[in-house]
Amino acid sequence: HTDDRQIIENILLRTMYTLDDVPIATLDIGETQRFGDILSSLKEDILSNEPVEEERGRVRDARDENEGADTDDSEKELNGVAMDLYRILKNNEIMGQILRNKQGSLERKEIVEIIETIADGGLRLVNSLLRDDKEISEFAHYIRRRSPRYKLERIKKELRFVAFFWTLVNVAKIVQAINLPELRELVEEVVGTRGTPAFDLIGYFSQLDSAQQLTTKERTALDDLMKRHRDPFIRRVLSLWTQNYMNTHTTDRRIEQAVCERLGIQYRPRGSRK
Repeated sequence: HTDDRQIIENILLRTMYTLDDVPIATLDIGETQRFGDILSSLKEDILSNEPVEEERGRVRDARDENEGADTDDSEKELNGVAMDLYRILKNNEIMGQILRNKQGSLERKEIVEIIETIADGGLRLVNSLLRDDKEISEFAHYIRRRSPRYKLERIKKELRFVAFFWTLVNVAKIVQAINLPELRELVEEVVGTRGTPAFDLIGYFSQLDSAQQLTTKERTALDDLMKRHRDPFIRRVLSLWTQNYMNTHTTDRRIEQAVCERLGIQYRPRGSRK
C-alpha cells in the first residue's frame, strides 16, 4: 500500500537482476519439443459433465489449498538458486498487488514496465529448471547413479513432466498477477510488442480470465492463435486452457460449438458429457 515510488523501483530492479543469466523463455518449438511424449499422454477432450458451480468449487478448493501451503517461513530455509526462484515468485506476487491497488495512480509507462517485469521474471523461471533435453538427460543420469533401481527412460519422462508442469504453473502465475480488466489494453500492447509464443499464451489466457463468458472476441482470438501456431505444445495448451474455462463458465451454445470445432473435439451440451 506504499506510495513510495522508490520501493516499487527497488522491487522491479531486484526482479530484473535475479536470474539475469537465465534466458527469458519464448516457448518456441526449440524449447517445447522436449514435451512431445508428455503431450501424447494427455487427454485431448477434458470437457466436464459436472455443473459449472461444482467445477468452480473444485477450482476454489485447489486454489485455497495451494495458497495455504505458501508461507513466508520457508524463506528462512532457502539459499542460492532456490532463493532466486523464491524471490521472483514473491516479487511478482507483490507487483501484482501493486497493479491492483495502485494502477489508478501509476503512469502508463510504469504499468507497462511492471507487466513486462512480471512476465519476464516468470518466463525466466520457466527456463531455470530442466530447460532442454540435454539438461534433462544429465539430471536423469545423476538420479540413475544414485538410484540404479529406476530405469533411465522412466526418469527422463518424469523429469519432462516436471518441466511441463513447471512451465504451465509459471505462465499461470504471470496471468494471475496481471489479470485486471482495466489493464487489458496494456497487456495486449506488451503481447504485441514482444511477439513470442509465450507472450501469445499470456495474452490469450489473461483475456480468458478477464471474460465473464466466451464471446465472439475470445473465439476469434483462439482461432487466430490456432492458425498462427503449428507447435503441438502451444495448440494443446490453448485447447486445455480453453476447455478448463468452459468447464467453469456458462457460455452460449453456438459459441461453445464453434470453439469445440476449432479445437477438434466433439461438442456435447453439459449434462450429456461422458
